[in-house]
This record gives sequence, C-alpha cells and structure tokens, in this order.
Amino acid sequence: MTLQEKISKAEINEKNSNWDDAILLYKEIVKESKTIQNLERLGWCLSRAEQYDNAIKCFMNIEKQEPKMAKWKYMIGYQYYCKKNWKDAVKYFEEALKIKPNYFIVKYRISYAYLQVAGEYKKLTKSEFWKALGHIKECHKLWENFNEDIKNREKHTYFDINFLHGKMLMDLPNHREEATLYFMKALKIKDDEICRYNLSKTYYLMGKYKEAKKYIPTINTYYVIELDAYIEAKLKNFNVAISKVNKLLEKRKKDYLYAFLAEIHLLIDENKKAFEFATKAIKMNYNNHKNHLVLAKIYYIYKFRQILGNFFEKSY
Repeated sequence: MTLQEKISKAEINEKNSNWDDAILLYKEIVKESKTIQNLERLGWCLSRAEQYDNAIKCFMNIEKQEPKMAKWKYMIGYQYYCKKNWKDAVKYFEEALKIKPNYFIVKYRISYAYLQVAGEYKKLTKSEFWKALGHIKECHKLWENFNEDIKNREKHTYFDINFLHGKMLMDLPNHREEATLYFMKALKIKDDEICRYNLSKTYYLMGKYKEAKKYIPTINTYYVIELDAYIEAKLKNFNVAISKVNKLLEKRKKDYLYAFLAEIHLLIDENKKAFEFATKAIKMNYNNHKNHLVLAKIYYIYKFRQILGNFFEKSY
C-alpha cells in the first residue's frame, strides 16, 4: 500500500469514527512522513479515542516544531481539559492566548476550566471565578465584531458561551434577570432541553413561577420532574405536585422528597399525612437539619391551630 493509499484509508476510518484503525494507519504514515499535518491527524484521532496522554505527546511534538502557533498550545490544553485536569488545561490555554489573545474557542474553554478550578464552595471568593467571568464577557465582545460567515461557523460555540454565562449568574440573586437573557440568547441558537431547564429553574428562583412553568422541558428526567413539582406547588396546584413527587418516589426514595410532601400536605391542612411524611424523611436521613425543620414547622402550626381552635370555642 502506497503512502497516499494509507492516507486515503485513514481518512475514511476517521470519517467513520473508526478511531483505532485510523490510529494504526496514521502511526505508519508518520513513520514514513512525519509532517505536521500527519502528526495533527494522529493526535486528533488519539484524542477522539480518549488516548489523551498519547495525544498530548503527539501535540507536544508538533508544538516543538511550531512554538509560536497558538493552535498547538490549545490542543495540548484541550487534552488536559478532556481529562478534567483543569489546572494544566488553564496553563496551556493561557499560553495559547498570549500568542492569540482573541482565540474564540479558547476564551470559552478557559472560562469553563477556571470555573471548575474555582469549584462551588465559596466560589465568589475565588479569583478563578472572576477570571472565568472576565473571559466569558470578552467572548461577547468578540462575537459582536464577527461577520455573518464567522457567526454562522461559530454559532455552536456561542450557544455554549451564553449557556455558561447564564449558569454562572443564575446562582447570584442580583444577577438572575441577566442570567435569563443569556439562556434566551442560547435558545435562539438552539432549542436545548438542558438550557430550558436552567432557564426554568432561574425563573423559579426569582419567584416567577408562571414563566418557570412556560420553559420547563418535557424530558422525563428526575431533576426536571422535581423542578416541575416545585413549580406546581408554588402555583398552588398541590394535587399535581403530589402526583409528580409520588411518581418520583417509586424509583427515587429521597428524604427531601418526603419532606417536600410533608410541607404540601401541611399547606392543604392534612396534618396527619404531613407528620407521617416528615417522620419518614427524618428516619431516612436523620442528619439533614432541613427534615427536622419541617417537622418542627408541623408541630408549631398544628399547635397554633389547636390553640386558635380552642380560643374560638371559648369565645362562642
């Protein structure tokens, strides 16, 4: 088989996602012709086959030959990104941006990686969170200066950028309105159910329950059904909420769901059922202080109603 025949066959395997076969051929090709193009194809196939460490070696080999090319820094960083080695990913993304400051995809990926480094615990106190926010804001500025051809080519990345920006802001009470705008922008690019879920959840957190109901997706996953049940309860559709939670409890017996049921039954004056579900929640997870709080609320309200009832009996 000639070199060109091997390249053609490797490209067919690559097109059909036959990564292992493509890798074997590209390794042979690189032995015969160690061009940057051939090394890049080998590195890409190694990456798609999730052989990230081998892909790193391959792209590092290329980077030594072209140290001033931002693409190779990015590709090395991307392998670490896929491995969820966020700090090393950030290191190489930063190097890529030093060479090419307006590298659109890298600006998005470094934002995501910085967020992972920041974590959820006290993230607003972490410099990485604010670096992530800075990069994501710059992505919007870059987008505004793109022509229509580039926008069409990069629209999937811009969907991710808007979605990520919305996710960053939805946990910040003073920025939730802004978060909904970014989710909306993302949905104009692509109608995505996970994006709709996060938009619905943001509206729920804002107390805009009708809007939350409007955007709730139809996917039959537990977290969507949970959110839908919470929304229905806030809309005072208590029986609908109870039905949804009961369906969840058939497969997911969680203490917080029992506690939620307890609160709904308390709202509709079904004190006995409220007590039963609250005690179930405590038995399932004694260490969850929220379960004890629900039971305390039931005792308090029940006692208050009892006192109020006695008061009216004596008054009349």
